[in-house]
Amino acid sequence: MPTTRPRHTITEVGDVADALAKVRSVAGEADIRRLIVLGADTFLREADDRARAEARRAALKERLLARIAASAPVDPDAAREVRERGWARDLDT
Repeated sequence: MPTTRPRHTITEVGDVADALAKVRSVAGEADIRRLIVLGADTFLREADDRARAEARRAALKERLLARIAASAPVDPDAAREVRERGWARDLDT
């Protein structure tokens, strides 16, 4: 049937074949259209989660920078050491 919409051809090999085999083992048949929509929904939800996490990290970074600016000066050597070695605690004291 003629159309102006894009058409797609998917060959069931490799990871596509494996995924469809798993779906068919549970559902008996794989509704490709439904799987594409579900996959797109999942992709968009994960992208939104990543964007929210990045926004939260950016907000926390700004909050930390504001707290540092409002407080006592930071010891650059100590900050560099923590960055290179990580936090450490002397358990003997």
